[in-house]
Amino acid sequence: MAKLIIEIDDLLLTQALLKSQNEQISLDDFIDDALRKILPETNLPTEVVNSIESMLSKAVERANQKKSGERFILRRLFENSEWQTLGTAVNKNAFGRLFRRKIETQETVILLDERQGRIAVYEKL
Repeated sequence: MAKLIIEIDDLLLTQALLKSQNEQISLDDFIDDALRKILPETNLPTEVVNSIESMLSKAVERANQKKSGERFILRRLFENSEWQTLGTAVNKNAFGRLFRRKIETQETVILLDERQGRIAVYEKL
């Protein structure tokens, strides 16, 4: 995910902060939601979606093969050439968030550290 620094009118910022607090979400999530509502949805090409889904399935499968208590870094679940297909650090970070969401729904792996360098570290239950 990219970081953006913007200048914003104080009154508009105050309104956004109050509204995000009322909705009990972070300001980042509030702004993200607002932008998604007004911008058209971008559809990725089918081959890109299939590739990401395939890599996500591999990551989850490989994580679940780890021994209980074994720590691992997401990128180490892949061969170097596989990992490089994700491209930029932004793409890898986004993939990491997808992996985290998928893993958290399975309750087989828990997040230990939010960050170690740029990649999350997980431990199997």
